[in-house]
Amino acid sequence: MSKQRISIIIPFRDRAHLLKKCVFGISEKSTYENYEIILVNNNSNESPTFDYLDKIKEKDNVKILDYPKPFNFSAINNFAVKYAKGEFILFLNNDTDVISEN
Repeated sequence: MSKQRISIIIPFRDRAHLLKKCVFGISEKSTYENYEIILVNNNSNESPTFDYLDKIKEKDNVKILDYPKPFNFSAINNFAVKYAKGEFILFLNNDTDVISEN
Protein backbone atom coordinates (compact mmCIF):
# COMPACT_ATOMS: atom_id res chain seq x y z
CA MET A 1 0.00 0.00 0.00
CA SER A 2 1.43 3.37 -0.95
CA LYS A 3 1.51 6.24 1.47
CA GLN A 4 -0.84 9.14 0.90
CA ARG A 5 0.61 12.27 -0.63
CA ILE A 6 1.20 15.39 1.44
CA SER A 7 1.15 18.85 -0.13
CA ILE A 8 3.43 21.23 1.75
CA ILE A 9 2.50 24.85 1.09
CA ILE A 10 5.11 27.50 1.89
CA PRO A 11 4.32 31.18 1.19
CA PHE A 12 7.32 33.50 1.01
CA ARG A 13 8.57 36.92 0.04
CA ASP A 14 12.30 37.08 -0.53
CA ARG A 15 14.49 35.97 2.41
CA ALA A 16 15.95 33.25 0.21
CA HIS A 17 18.27 32.04 2.96
CA LEU A 18 15.27 31.07 5.11
CA LEU A 19 13.37 29.45 2.24
CA LYS A 20 16.43 27.47 1.19
CA LYS A 21 16.98 26.20 4.73
CA CYS A 22 13.30 25.21 5.03
CA VAL A 23 13.17 23.32 1.71
CA PHE A 24 16.55 21.70 2.34
CA GLY A 25 15.39 20.49 5.73
CA ILE A 26 12.30 18.89 4.26
CA SER A 27 14.11 17.20 1.39
CA GLU A 28 17.15 16.06 3.38
CA LYS A 29 15.71 15.15 6.76
CA SER A 30 12.24 13.85 6.07
CA THR A 31 11.88 10.09 5.92
CA TYR A 32 8.42 10.43 4.35
CA GLU A 33 8.84 10.40 0.58
CA ASN A 34 5.41 11.01 -0.93
CA TYR A 35 5.14 14.79 -0.77
CA GLU A 36 5.09 17.84 -2.97
CA ILE A 37 6.32 21.29 -2.02
CA ILE A 38 4.29 24.23 -3.26
CA LEU A 39 6.19 27.49 -2.93
CA VAL A 40 4.05 30.61 -3.21
CA ASN A 41 5.96 33.73 -4.18
CA ASN A 42 4.28 36.86 -2.83
CA ASN A 43 5.89 39.80 -4.62
CA SER A 44 9.55 38.88 -4.16
CA ASN A 45 12.00 41.25 -5.82
CA GLU A 46 15.50 40.23 -4.66
CA SER A 47 17.83 38.45 -7.06
CA PRO A 48 18.99 35.79 -4.53
CA THR A 49 15.37 34.67 -4.30
CA PHE A 50 15.05 34.23 -8.04
CA ASP A 51 18.47 32.55 -8.24
CA TYR A 52 17.32 29.99 -5.67
CA LEU A 53 14.00 29.44 -7.43
CA ASP A 54 15.85 28.82 -10.70
CA LYS A 55 17.89 26.11 -8.98
CA ILE A 56 14.94 24.19 -7.57
CA LYS A 57 12.25 24.67 -10.21
CA GLU A 58 13.29 21.52 -12.06
CA LYS A 59 12.66 19.22 -9.09
CA ASP A 60 9.77 16.87 -9.75
CA ASN A 61 8.12 17.47 -6.40
CA VAL A 62 8.40 21.28 -6.33
CA LYS A 63 5.83 23.72 -7.74
CA ILE A 64 6.42 27.45 -7.74
CA LEU A 65 3.39 29.71 -7.88
CA ASP A 66 3.18 33.49 -8.06
CA TYR A 67 0.66 35.36 -5.94
CA PRO A 68 1.09 38.98 -7.13
CA LYS A 69 -1.43 40.56 -4.76
CA PRO A 70 -0.99 42.31 -1.41
CA PHE A 71 -0.01 40.04 1.47
CA ASN A 72 -2.89 38.10 2.96
CA PHE A 73 -1.75 34.86 4.56
CA SER A 74 -5.13 33.14 4.34
CA ALA A 75 -5.72 34.19 0.73
CA ILE A 76 -2.26 33.00 -0.31
CA ASN A 77 -2.80 29.59 1.26
CA ASN A 78 -6.31 29.25 -0.19
CA PHE A 79 -4.89 30.11 -3.61
CA ALA A 80 -2.19 27.46 -3.30
CA VAL A 81 -4.57 24.71 -2.16
CA LYS A 82 -6.18 24.81 -5.61
CA TYR A 83 -2.91 23.47 -7.05
CA ALA A 84 -2.29 20.84 -4.36
CA LYS A 85 -2.51 17.18 -5.33
CA GLY A 86 -2.07 15.72 -1.86
CA GLU A 87 -4.63 14.04 0.32
CA PHE A 88 -3.22 16.05 3.22
CA ILE A 89 -2.16 19.71 3.34
CA LEU A 90 0.67 21.01 5.51
CA PHE A 91 1.00 24.79 5.84
CA LEU A 92 4.51 25.96 6.75
CA ASN A 93 6.13 29.32 7.20
CA ASN A 94 9.31 29.87 5.22
CA ASP A 95 11.29 30.18 8.45
CA THR A 96 10.40 26.65 9.58
CA ASP A 97 13.49 24.61 10.39
CA VAL A 98 13.22 20.81 10.19
CA ILE A 99 15.22 19.46 13.09
CA SER A 100 14.29 15.78 13.16
CA GLU A 101 13.98 12.97 10.66
CA ASN A 102 10.65 11.88 12.08
